[in-house]
Amino acid sequence: MLHGDFELAWQWSDLAPHCTRRLEDLAGKRVLLRCEHGLGDSIQFIRYARLLRSIVSRILVHVQPRLLPLIRRLPEIDFAFTWGNPWPLGCYDCEIEIMDLPYLFRSTLDTLPRQVPYLYLDLCAVVRHRGAVGLQWSAGDWDTRRSVPRSVLAPLYKVRGLEIVSLQDGPTTPDVGATAAEIMGLDLVITVDTMVAHLAGALAKPAWVLLPHESDWRWMQDRDDSPWYPTMRLFRQGADLEWQPVVERVAAELRTRR
Repeated sequence: MLHGDFELAWQWSDLAPHCTRRLEDLAGKRVLLRCEHGLGDSIQFIRYARLLRSIVSRILVHVQPRLLPLIRRLPEIDFAFTWGNPWPLGCYDCEIEIMDLPYLFRSTLDTLPRQVPYLYLDLCAVVRHRGAVGLQWSAGDWDTRRSVPRSVLAPLYKVRGLEIVSLQDGPTTPDVGATAAEIMGLDLVITVDTMVAHLAGALAKPAWVLLPHESDWRWMQDRDDSPWYPTMRLFRQGADLEWQPVVERVAAELRTRR
């Protein structure tokens, strides 16, 4: 997967799910998609709902509470509900975990559904920040390798004429739609590998993603672009595991944009 050899991965990798269902088995069925992993995972793979809808008769989604308002806006989704809501028993024929969808479609680098945007929000909700750059530097305590110490970010704040808006998530954020509204009003998003990166990509917003040396499989290796998100650039940490050179490189790129 790290080298983009998805075909081989679907056959042999531990990442390939145990799902033995075939696409032809889903024809005309009512399908429940379960979003049981991280917010970023749900945002990345909900793109497959469009492909799935051309095969099945109905799509229901059980999604994280903070994503519910955005997912409800997707035309491919017939019904979305979240934790604590009544379970729609009898309204679907089968369940699929959302991260099984790339495997189910046997996606390759050539067939990934890469059309963006595929998430939308009411433009009246957009928070305008003319000429500003959004910044998220921490991925949280669960994977500290992805976080950039605030002390290392100084070169970004020294870029002349650059307005930086914090996108750092917090427990008071009511739903992901609020973050999406901020992102849509920005010129650029700079973020570590987490939900904000996937959200910016899904909204077709220019995004620069800072990656640790050993990054997740979805970013692959030795690439400065992403086949998942056409508007995204990747800035990778070197083997020295230092963030300073990465931030300085980003700052230099920002100066060329002014």
